[in-house]
Amino acid sequence: MIPAFFIQDLLSRTNIVDVVGRYVELKKSGINLKGLCPFHTEKSPSFTVSPSRQMYHCFGCGAHGDAVRFMTEHVGLGFVDAVKELAHHAGLVVPTQELSPAALAESARIKSHQTALYEVLRKAALYYQKLLKRSSEAQNYLSNRGLDHATVERFGLGWARILGVT
Repeated sequence: MIPAFFIQDLLSRTNIVDVVGRYVELKKSGINLKGLCPFHTEKSPSFTVSPSRQMYHCFGCGAHGDAVRFMTEHVGLGFVDAVKELAHHAGLVVPTQELSPAALAESARIKSHQTALYEVLRKAALYYQKLLKRSSEAQNYLSNRGLDHATVERFGLGWARILGVT
């Protein structure tokens, strides 16, 4: 586990312009830099890098984030590998944080609760999906909105009727 303080330190020492500039041709535009977005195809630049905020944002597709996120989303590295890559360029060694037995137990307890919650939510979703399949009113509503069966299945849409509301 990489300590959170190290991530903060790494981001403060990393120049996002240098990171993004390895993959995107950037040109000065006021206090920021602009370029063609690496996350979607475009002809005119809508991708902005802010050196003062150490963030990037695309006004075309909405992609945004910091240097670590850029390395994970554009370069395709996992989080830990992205941190290691940025640390290497910054001349830092990534520390690891050993968890105490109490912290390991707490982590296991949290994971167990998350798994149980996920199961409850999965069952609720299946219940509302079943209600949707049984309701011609709901199916007509979705059809009138232009949603076909494939879309309903893909997004796991369901239906609930609030009693007393017409």
